[in-house]
Amino acid sequence: FVSAEQYDATPPLEWGPSGAGLSNASLVTQDQINQITQIAKSVYGVDVGDWNVTPEETDEKLLVKLDWDISDIHRAAYTYQYNKGNQTQGNQSTSTTMRLSSNWYNKTETLNNHAFKLYSDWTSEFSTQLSATYMDVATEQKSLGDFGAVSITVPRFGGTTGQTSTIAIGSDISRHSNDLKKKTWIIAADGEYLLDEHRLSFGYQLKRLDIFN
Repeated sequence: FVSAEQYDATPPLEWGPSGAGLSNASLVTQDQINQITQIAKSVYGVDVGDWNVTPEETDEKLLVKLDWDISDIHRAAYTYQYNKGNQTQGNQSTSTTMRLSSNWYNKTETLNNHAFKLYSDWTSEFSTQLSATYMDVATEQKSLGDFGAVSITVPRFGGTTGQTSTIAIGSDISRHSNDLKKKTWIIAADGEYLLDEHRLSFGYQLKRLDIFN
């Protein structure tokens, strides 16, 4: 049995500068954004991105199931599961802070899961089940910008003298080393014995979990 799914979405832009016509407006202007973009490029040689960038949302899934009747008393089953999803985050601005795309990041989660089971009916009274599972889950957060975070204060659009707004650019401090990996191994053995009107169950499980953060 094999099953595969692919999902791609284009989330709508929710925030833009004043006058852009979006449902939410930060109190900055396009002229202010253009000025920052030009100075960053010509003076510092960096690309600060834009507010008008389409966020990403994707999801891939794969499921494989195999069954094998080895003999009259033995049956094996193998299952493989793969899932990879990505979502653009950090793109939510506020009324006083406009976050350009270099301040955003893509959060990707990847799952690989292998599971094997061996079922054995040794007699009509005695049966066993052996299983082995390996699961690998990785979470990565990759900034769309390649330079450190900078917050630029500008006069607030429509505000009074002294009121300001902020335009945020660059990768925030948490994105430079935010990486999570979990690996899990599970080995188990279970048995069941029917004794007259009694059912005796026993088993053993060994689990190991490695986490990198």
